[in-house]
Amino acid sequence: MSSNEDDTATSATKHIATTRTISPDDNRYMKQAIDAASRGVGNTFPNPAVGCVLVSKNKDQGEDEVLGVGFHPKAGYPHAEVFALFEACGYVDSGVDSAQAVVQHTKAKSRYNPAGNSNGSGEEVETPDVSKVGELLEKYSSDGGAEELFKDKFVDDDVTAYVTLDPCCHFGKTPPCAMSFLQAGVNRVVVGFRDPNPRVDGGGVTMMAREGIPVDLMMKDASEAESDEEAENAQACADIVSAFANRRDHYYQ
Repeated sequence: MSSNEDDTATSATKHIATTRTISPDDNRYMKQAIDAASRGVGNTFPNPAVGCVLVSKNKDQGEDEVLGVGFHPKAGYPHAEVFALFEACGYVDSGVDSAQAVVQHTKAKSRYNPAGNSNGSGEEVETPDVSKVGELLEKYSSDGGAEELFKDKFVDDDVTAYVTLDPCCHFGKTPPCAMSFLQAGVNRVVVGFRDPNPRVDGGGVTMMAREGIPVDLMMKDASEAESDEEAENAQACADIVSAFANRRDHYYQ
């Protein structure tokens, strides 16, 4: 990101932060995203542990519906937002269970058996959940794959995304999560912690704001937060990624 883009990202984020409204429901769903993120802690290096919850705001019935929940299990695999989208769009039964299967599979492969789960012949055996994630990852990472998977999936819904760290805006091993939100038709995003890396800081927020999606940033400073609960949630989101944020060379893959 150029210096001009950095300035634009920072300006956009600051503007959005001053116009935000964080409700009790927002705090409740962010807590759920924080719980999801905690499942990936210790397994995502060099990436941060992140959680995401997608909620449909059904104004007609007066009830919310959680469409999908996800977390980032390991670098090179889909990010938290995408696991939540996989569930919300019906590609997996549970974004959390699918991500957890990746965690268990990679831990077994790296710690207990260098060949991974074995069928006795030394050949690696993947669980159905991991195999499905692999298929979806291949599609998602292909040219036009994100659009094919998510385009207009929420066109008839009012969907808010709750993410513990602002969605990425760059192409790494997978496409930008901010772009996937745009393609799916997410209507609003609530961010628990702003990534301090100047190369990505606010880029996802800017990408979505330019397309007219409101992005509300939680504040961990009690003097700026609208409630103690908001400040606690924002601090919890910051704590989850503290090691990642303190590395000068960090960059989400």
